[in-house]
Amino acid sequence: MLIQEPYVGALAHVSSRHRVVQKITQNSDKPVKSAVFVIDRDILVTENPDLISENIVACKVKIQNRIIGIVSIYLQQEQDIEEDLALVGRAIDGLNTAEVVIGGDINAKSPWWGCIAEDRRGAKTARWLASLGLEVLNEGNTPTFYTIRGATTHSSIVDVTFCSGSLYQKISSWRVDPDLVTLSDHRGIQFAISKDRALPAEAPRKTTS
Repeated sequence: MLIQEPYVGALAHVSSRHRVVQKITQNSDKPVKSAVFVIDRDILVTENPDLISENIVACKVKIQNRIIGIVSIYLQQEQDIEEDLALVGRAIDGLNTAEVVIGGDINAKSPWWGCIAEDRRGAKTARWLASLGLEVLNEGNTPTFYTIRGATTHSSIVDVTFCSGSLYQKISSWRVDPDLVTLSDHRGIQFAISKDRALPAEAPRKTTS
C-alpha cells in the first residue's frame, strides 16, 4: 500500500503492526509524509535507506521472477515541484529496474489525470512524465480528494498513479474506491498488476508520449 500523509502522532513516523517502509525520524517539524505498507508478509520487499526520505519512499517488490520498483510520493503544495520531481527521478534511477509504479498526492492538476483544467504544477508534471517516458494510469474523472466543510463540497483530482512504459500494458482495473475506508479526505485507489505477460489488448488508453 502506498500511503501519503499518514497519522504519525508525536512519533513523527508511522507505528504499525505491519511492516512499514519509511524514514525513521523523531523530528516533529519534518514528519513522515509518505510510506509503503507491506500487508502480505510473503511478498519480498527490499529497501535502500538512500532512496527513502520523509516525502519520497522507493523500494523493490519481487513478483515471481520480476522486480518491480514501487515509489510513494507526497509533493507539498508550497514546495518547488520541479525540484521535487527531480528527487523522484533520482529515486526511480536508484531502483535500477525497468518496471516502476509511482503513486501519491502531488498537489497538481492536469487533464492527463482527469482534471478539468491544468495549473502550473500540473503542466510541469506532465512535461516531466513525458521526458521520462512515464505513463499516467488514472482513468475517468472521479475525485480522489473529497470532503464537505460546512455546506460546501470540496473535491479535486490530485492523487496520481503513473508507471514506466514497459509496465503500462500489464496494469489494469485502475479505479478510485469511495467505499474503501482511509480515515482521510483522500479516497483509496486500487489497481491490478499482471504477474507475467502483458494484458490482452483493450480500448486505447491515453498516453503522455
